[in-house]
Amino acid sequence: MPAPHLFVTARSDHALGLFVKDAVARDEELLPLHRASHLTLDLRLLPMDRGVFLRSPSDLHSLIHHACVPAAYIDWNQLCVRALRSLKERDEITLNYTTIYDVIATPFVCHCGAEGCYGEVAGFYYLRLEEKLKLDLYLSPYLKSRLNRDAMAAKAQAS
Repeated sequence: MPAPHLFVTARSDHALGLFVKDAVARDEELLPLHRASHLTLDLRLLPMDRGVFLRSPSDLHSLIHHACVPAAYIDWNQLCVRALRSLKERDEITLNYTTIYDVIATPFVCHCGAEGCYGEVAGFYYLRLEEKLKLDLYLSPYLKSRLNRDAMAAKAQAS
């Protein structure tokens, strides 16, 4: 079951989104995740590592939209979505998709308006090394290993 402080409603763009009912403290668990029990590839699954995918109860995570400066992050060790900062009543839960997806099948233009907004969101693979390094704490295990490879390749190329 989802945490009792969440609700689903329409966003300003009329898409459904996931919101908090009450104020939430930084690092508070918002939504539990669990390993997917089947191996059928499903676009609602969250890729964690090679062949390992996560999902939430009732697939509520699929209602979490992207923001370049998100309200939440995935705690890959405790398998849950946590508040990245304190959230006020009725704040939307958002994630930075580039911490989850290596390549986004259908890239999109972000309109979050945050300083440093990516503009087009296409996935981790397409970020500059400097951008990737800033995301290190929030990356899935797979993307963390990809970052290590990219950093080693850049270091070798500089030598």
